[in-house]
Amino acid sequence: MKVSRLNSIEQYVISRETVSIDELCEVFGVSKNTIRRDLNELEMRGHITKVYGGVTATVPSGAVPTPIRSSLNTVDKSLIGRLAAEEVADGDTIFIDSGTTTLCLLRFLVAKKAHHDHHALARRTERGLQIR
Repeated sequence: MKVSRLNSIEQYVISRETVSIDELCEVFGVSKNTIRRDLNELEMRGHITKVYGGVTATVPSGAVPTPIRSSLNTVDKSLIGRLAAEEVADGDTIFIDSGTTTLCLLRFLVAKKAHHDHHALARRTERGLQIR
């Protein structure tokens, strides 16, 4: 639950660029002490900076870091990956670009006898996944 809250707070700050501690307390339903502890942890990630009375994003809005994007909408991404994999027939050749949703697709393609190539980021992220 804490990890989910931290990721949600980080995404919230990045999307709004500057947020007050009071706003974070209200939005996330936690105390100021909890928010301050969370912000200390989030600041170590390097995507936010604490300022007097609040916090600012150190990454441009819209540029949500991959670990955060990976933890968002996981059920939907898995469903998209499964449905997309069902469209791939044995013997098909496909190219898979990078992205957090396409990583879900790779998990469902393991059983297929299709020829596919994917971005190097996906290869590193999906270590141990046998792609032929």
